[in-house]
Amino acid sequence: MTKKPTCEELQQRIKELETEAVERQRVEEMLRESEEKYRIILETIEDGYYEVDIAGNLTFFNDSLCEIMGYTRDELMGMNNRHYMDGETARKVYESYNKVYTTGKPDKGFEYEMIRKDGTSKNVEVSISLIKDSEGQRIGFRGIVRDVIKRKRAEEELRKSEKKYRQLIESLNEGIWSIDKDSYTTFVNQPMAEMLGYTPEEMLGKDVFSFMDEDGKKACESHLERRKQGIKEQHDFEFLRRDGTRVYTRLVASPITDDEGMYIGGIASVIDITEQRQAEEALREARDGLEQRVQERTAELVKANEQLQREIQDRKKAEKALRASEEEYGTLVEDSLTGIYIDQDGKIVFANRKLAEIYGYSREELAGMESWKLVHPEDRPLTDAIRRKRVKGEEAPAEYEARGLTKDGETRWIVRRNTRIEYQGRPAILGNVVDVTKRKRAEEALVGAKEDWENTFDAITDMVMLLDNEHRIVRTNTSTAEAFNTTEELLVGKKCYEVVHGQSQPVEKCPLITTTQTRKPSSREVAVPRIDRTCICSTSPILDHEENLIGYTHTLKDITESKRLEEQLQQAQKMEAIGTLAGGIAHDFNNVLMGIQGNISLMLLDVDSAHPHHEKLERIEKQIQRASRLTSHLLGYARKGRYEIKPLNVNQLVEETSHTFGRTKKGITIHRDLAEDLFVIEADPGQIEQILWNLYVNAADAMPSGGDLILKTMNVTDKDIKGGLYDPKPGNYVLLTVTDTGAGMDKKTMGRVFDPFFTTKEMGRGTGLGLASAYGIMKAHGGYIDVDSKKGQGATFSICLPASDKEVPKAVKSAERFTEGSGTVLLVDDEEVILEVGQELLETMGYRVLLARNGQEAVEVYEMNRDNIDIVVMDMVMPKMGGGEAYDRMKEINPDIKALLSSGFSIDGEASEILERGCDGFIQKPFAMKDLSRKISEILERE
Repeated sequence: MTKKPTCEELQQRIKELETEAVERQRVEEMLRESEEKYRIILETIEDGYYEVDIAGNLTFFNDSLCEIMGYTRDELMGMNNRHYMDGETARKVYESYNKVYTTGKPDKGFEYEMIRKDGTSKNVEVSISLIKDSEGQRIGFRGIVRDVIKRKRAEEELRKSEKKYRQLIESLNEGIWSIDKDSYTTFVNQPMAEMLGYTPEEMLGKDVFSFMDEDGKKACESHLERRKQGIKEQHDFEFLRRDGTRVYTRLVASPITDDEGMYIGGIASVIDITEQRQAEEALREARDGLEQRVQERTAELVKANEQLQREIQDRKKAEKALRASEEEYGTLVEDSLTGIYIDQDGKIVFANRKLAEIYGYSREELAGMESWKLVHPEDRPLTDAIRRKRVKGEEAPAEYEARGLTKDGETRWIVRRNTRIEYQGRPAILGNVVDVTKRKRAEEALVGAKEDWENTFDAITDMVMLLDNEHRIVRTNTSTAEAFNTTEELLVGKKCYEVVHGQSQPVEKCPLITTTQTRKPSSREVAVPRIDRTCICSTSPILDHEENLIGYTHTLKDITESKRLEEQLQQAQKMEAIGTLAGGIAHDFNNVLMGIQGNISLMLLDVDSAHPHHEKLERIEKQIQRASRLTSHLLGYARKGRYEIKPLNVNQLVEETSHTFGRTKKGITIHRDLAEDLFVIEADPGQIEQILWNLYVNAADAMPSGGDLILKTMNVTDKDIKGGLYDPKPGNYVLLTVTDTGAGMDKKTMGRVFDPFFTTKEMGRGTGLGLASAYGIMKAHGGYIDVDSKKGQGATFSICLPASDKEVPKAVKSAERFTEGSGTVLLVDDEEVILEVGQELLETMGYRVLLARNGQEAVEVYEMNRDNIDIVVMDMVMPKMGGGEAYDRMKEINPDIKALLSSGFSIDGEASEILERGCDGFIQKPFAMKDLSRKISEILERE
């Protein structure tokens, strides 16, 4: 007999059942939540999802599958796969299902052609897996269907994007070189390949060491080790061209790392500095050649002087021998290297062989000859006076120089020594003659060489100093004295670094120290604050014949202007490249905004203001307008943002914007100094206001505790604004300066202040596009913008705009509501969403709409309906045929065609060219419904 449970046991069982019920309810709730998440995911994905039974009948699917196949849910439910594919395709699909059923493994990513409800076919990609019940029995299949066209379209967009960026890199003037972690080339652009004499294809895959000699390989290994340590650096490097010649380069190399920070390669930008190196080598060789010539001529002078000393010594020996022994007189006189003669009563009564040799006469011809005939006519008065004094015993020079005249009429330099003697009982002159013509010519040559060296030294435009071995200046050229606004005499004796840098010791990395240590030439770029210039400082050693260091040549080459031009070129290239990218992004983004704006406009027409969604739609529209302003910043920076150009008075814009700004910033005092006779400019008023507001806001951010904002306008010319990183065109300009008394900027910040997306503000307070767009807007208007600032001393922005001789027109208000119309509009655009929303907008306005997806299709549609189409609304940038060519083709069909251009770009560039060819108007995407209706109405109403 079964024992009945006790009351306590029953209560315990009831509690267990209640606990089980609660747990079961929790599990069921989790299951419902999981099923709900599963359902939401399936309904939001773009891919189609389905489940079929073993026979291939649909048992479950999402809305995306309905959209792909073109059926409703009721129509699809229970449908077999034979109904939406042909027999051959059904057979292949059956084989796939059978394979999955047999193996139990999914079949991923096979393609087949699906037949939609409307009879059209669509290529799809399907992944299939098996469905099993709780007992593991095979009860059906599930699959994911993906539209292949969308994937291929995305792949095509990716290819286009890659092509765009590749073209950008190939358009750079400098070389780009990328390597992998093993130093093999993965990419070079065309300029880099041309620099080394190759094609890009020939360089790809090659080891970077194959383009350098052994010394270069050792240096490169050291550089690559620093890349692997994450170090970016700039340095000069030497490569070998294909033809074996050398190219000297300056490169900036950076490491490439993966997402985990591991080194995977490097990239470098490379410029060719071969011509600069060759110029420096040529200057060094010229200086060395000059020094060599001076040394050679000095050696010639020393040699000539030694020869003279020997001749004088020989002459003295001869004279001593003559006095010592009369017996040896004849031999000594005849063999003497000195010309000897006796002059009595003005005639030569004796002459030795040397005298005859000097003057080119025979001894017989000299005997009885009047002595004055051996003297140059210009020196005869001198020699005659001395001779007479000697005869009389009066005081006269014992030795003197006078030019002689040979038998052939040649002039020779002679050193004469006259002694009064008694010859045959009567007074006479004993003369000694030494031919010093060679010495005199050597002296003249040395003087000429010294003058040549002096002239050459002072003609050098670089600043050249000759230093002793203690770095004191012993000589400078004229350029040095002029550069330092002093004289050569005041520079001599000072140490070079005292003159150049105002320092008592050599500055860091001074070439003098390097040359002292290596005894080799050394150079580096230095700043010379005393003359506010940037120079290449070069030092070379001066060695004596025993290779001892006795001094230096110290040269300063002024490269300030070339540096300024180089910075100007680099800045222009950087801004142009980034501007091209920014313009493309803004164009594509404007097309996206156009689709959203159009749909919002249509929804607002159908939604009453009392509807709860009306306010949300208006907020979305405001966000679209905010995004449109962002793209206007990008277009402004890309210099593609001028929309409406007209004559303006800058003073009026400054007064209006500053008064409004002043009401919002009570702590800032605004000072206005506006010229009364200010020139008129031609500009887009909205964009000039945009620049002013950006500058006002930046000034306020720099003065959080308040301060002064000074606004000043004046008339200037191109000569008044020279000196910045630009070269203004000749003419009149309006100059506007915006000055604040805020925190100011350092030099590094000023160098990047106009770069896009650069900001010093904290996250969320700035996009970094304000001053970048201001730079682009000024370039687009043919003007200039610059900044001058110091840390803690505020900042001044200078804006220069070309003056115009036009008058400022009066303002006209535009309509608030869209204008209804009638007629037929041909709408041309390659964006499907813009075609759809544009058609609805135009039909809402009352127009009949024809559509075309590219320029070629537009021409075909227009030719078929030329008599019915009233106006063409056409995009500019389209595949197959752009807007400009399409307009020209349609104008050939109908010279009276009416057309309105529409673009995500601005009116500048191609749009303005099409307008000049007769197109009737332009409208910027994204546009409001009222603006589109007003533009169309204005064009259709024109005669």
